[in-house]
Amino acid sequence: MYDKTTIMQIAIIVIGIVITLYLGVKEKRKNEENINKLNLRINVNGIRGKSTATRLITGVLNEAGYKVVGKTTGTSPRMIYWNNKKEEVIVRNSAGANIKEQVHVIDKAVKVGAEALVCECMAVRPEYQDVYQNDIFKANITVIVNVLEDHLDVMGPTTDEIAMAFSNTIP
Repeated sequence: MYDKTTIMQIAIIVIGIVITLYLGVKEKRKNEENINKLNLRINVNGIRGKSTATRLITGVLNEAGYKVVGKTTGTSPRMIYWNNKKEEVIVRNSAGANIKEQVHVIDKAVKVGAEALVCECMAVRPEYQDVYQNDIFKANITVIVNVLEDHLDVMGPTTDEIAMAFSNTIP
């Protein structure tokens, strides 16, 4: 029915799919383990002011004695550590910002012994907001700094629709 070359091609595709699924399940399990090690996970969401709010909340928790890591996004993404005055610059690949970046942020926070993680939400599309909260970060506190008319092309033509998109990140 199929020649040997076609069978080999199908076998390679199937093996590729199986390996990809295995790696995805493994990464998801590791992320779940990491999330369970962070008692306090704060998501900062909104249109403008997220980086500033993330920095302020991280600073307040630091002053309150938490081992806290903060992560800003935007044009100058940074990791902020309670035990290091120097901020770590996040270097992105050519693909740019991606919500999957947060998996690595969570892993770094756990590896340095953080008890709290404050992340600026980097998801814009409503469906990404949902994935970010329910599959990746699982914040137990969400701060929505504002709801303004911006990103109307992906978040909705009205502020009500933008607010609904942000509400997907409320635990």
